[in-house]
Amino acid sequence: MKTKKQHGLFVSICLVASGIVGTGIYFNPGRVLTEIEGNVGYALLAWIIAGLLVFTCVAMFAVLATKYKKLHGTVDYAEELVGKRYGYLVGWFFCMMYQTAGFALIARITAGFIATLFGQVNHISNPFIPIVTISLMTGVFLMNFFIPKVPMKFNVVTTILRVIPIIAMAIVGVIVGLLVGNSVPPVPGTNPVLDTPALSNFMAALFACVFVFNGWQAATAFNHEIKDSKRKFPLAMIIGFLSIFVLSIAYFGGLIAVADPSNILVNNNNATYDAFAFLFGGEWAGKLFTIFIITSGVGILNLCGMGMSRGLLSVAKRGHGPFQKYFSQVHEKTGTARYSLAFCFLISLVWFVVLYLSQSGLLPTGFVFTLQDFYNLGFYALLVPIFILFIIKQKEMHWALRFVLPTVAICAVGILVVSLAIASWIHFLIYIGVFIIIGGIGMIFYRKDATSQL
Repeated sequence: MKTKKQHGLFVSICLVASGIVGTGIYFNPGRVLTEIEGNVGYALLAWIIAGLLVFTCVAMFAVLATKYKKLHGTVDYAEELVGKRYGYLVGWFFCMMYQTAGFALIARITAGFIATLFGQVNHISNPFIPIVTISLMTGVFLMNFFIPKVPMKFNVVTTILRVIPIIAMAIVGVIVGLLVGNSVPPVPGTNPVLDTPALSNFMAALFACVFVFNGWQAATAFNHEIKDSKRKFPLAMIIGFLSIFVLSIAYFGGLIAVADPSNILVNNNNATYDAFAFLFGGEWAGKLFTIFIITSGVGILNLCGMGMSRGLLSVAKRGHGPFQKYFSQVHEKTGTARYSLAFCFLISLVWFVVLYLSQSGLLPTGFVFTLQDFYNLGFYALLVPIFILFIIKQKEMHWALRFVLPTVAICAVGILVVSLAIASWIHFLIYIGVFIIIGGIGMIFYRKDATSQL
């Protein structure tokens, strides 16, 4: 059974926007300020630069989407431009690393906001956190497995709901901040940092900001399900990304206008809670907007749930990967790749174990394995050969689209990758090593004589 082309432009925009408006925009301010030692001006600059760098890749994908459409856009582009083996590697990365690791991470972050709502300690050592995290992962998996018509509608509804707190903070926060100043007080004993940060600190903040704009690439898993995909999907990527890019900058500006940077740096989730409570009249407002943030987390978790099975499906449909006879199957009545979904869910549980060990300090020498840095590094590094081969092969394209755009995108990827290397070369090397190991395992299941079902 083939998947149906059923989604229009609005749903496509929601797919792109919902991938970005997840937990990162609420979770990341604290991490960014930590990396840059509390310097608000440079934190905002890193936020904007990261968004612009990522947008060059979004624009490049919009061009690619006008030319290629089979099953899972990113795999399509890699296969058509670089080759089948590379396309398989990209598909393997999506199902084994990118979306499965993201599924575990987003559930964990959402559990943190639920902990804030109920006055629980947001630490992995609190049994509340792993219990809620696994419950969220399981609930979304079961919804996608048994009632697959609901997740897409749920995605559209939650996309609309989750922009409400962003717009509220962006407008009211900026106005109140300009009139009154910081209303969420500083943490005693802390002082604002005004000096220019070290390059390594700025680069660390820059790469951390990538997580804010992460998720747009998840929408490419649905390119084959969009009506008139080669026209509507590129438009959806541009509109969806730019809309959230502007809103996210306004949100961060509103937050730092209301909450003292030291409070965001130290308290993070609680600082966001306090800012909403102050702006809108009390504890009830903090709780209400925290519920909106939780809705945002569940929404992006649902998108990951929908997308992760499609990565493995795209590999299996091309005749590669383990057990492709089963993973290539689409359920006749529901249209769901059930075997692929179940397998990816199990892989996401493995990533949660890695996350648990990391946040508990149980990895060797206390190494912190930051999942979002790991899979972002892998994704953007994989784009470079695609963009280079686009320049070489697309001779019929306008010179600006053939040379200028991909060159700018390659430079943007280079800056993002180098930023992590400068910030922490140890993390950089370990992430590359893990990527090579998992990718190497995947290549065992590549078949030269595979018969594609596409």
